[in-house]
Amino acid sequence: MAAQAQEVASASSSQKGHSSEIDKQTWLCTDEVKQTVREKKRLYHVCLRSKTAENWSKYREGRRTAKKAVATTKAAHYEVINKELDTRDCERLVYRFAKSRRWQAEDVEKFHGINDEHGQLLMDYGKVWERWHDYSKKLSTEKFNHLPIAQLPPTQGPVPPITVEETEAALKQLKSGEATGPDVVAVELWKSKSWSPAAWLTESFKRVIVEKSVPLDWQRNDDSDMERQRQPRRLIEIPSDSPPVPQYEGF
Repeated sequence: MAAQAQEVASASSSQKGHSSEIDKQTWLCTDEVKQTVREKKRLYHVCLRSKTAENWSKYREGRRTAKKAVATTKAAHYEVINKELDTRDCERLVYRFAKSRRWQAEDVEKFHGINDEHGQLLMDYGKVWERWHDYSKKLSTEKFNHLPIAQLPPTQGPVPPITVEETEAALKQLKSGEATGPDVVAVELWKSKSWSPAAWLTESFKRVIVEKSVPLDWQRNDDSDMERQRQPRRLIEIPSDSPPVPQYEGF
């Protein structure tokens, strides 16, 4: 089991993702490794400025020391991992390594570049922040011309009357159980099949168009109506031998 776990761990650790953080292997950057790498870089620049045999020899020695420090740190790190793989929790550790490598490989760095006022691409974070600051300031302080609102030409001739089919289509869009309006009439009553509400509403709408005014009862909503709307609805039972309910003809 430990050998199989080591194979899976080595296969997952050898994968390279698209992010630069995976290739750098920051877990190797101990204080000793950082110091030896800095010394190697310093000797490299000295060798570039003065290409002598002595400087070249010092650079090769520094490079050899840096490689040895990195190899020692890597071997110590993998030795700890191999010891952990020999324990009872090795399978869970392998899955954790595999998931971590997969998540890092799928990580995509965010692109912060935007265009400036001249259409040129900005890649510097400072300039991008300035561009967003100027854009927000201009957007919230300066006025701009609004586009004209498109208007349809007026209807020539008489207005076509409202049909029963249009009223029925409007009634179908009403949702049952909603709050009532100023008329305090439930939506279920308008959708009832026991009478023809569409025909009655159509005639009422036609009268509104002809008279060019809405009845005052439709506009009024006093405190008594509001208090009545807050009360829960109660179902009443009408006896079968009771006379039919007369229809309301007025407004």
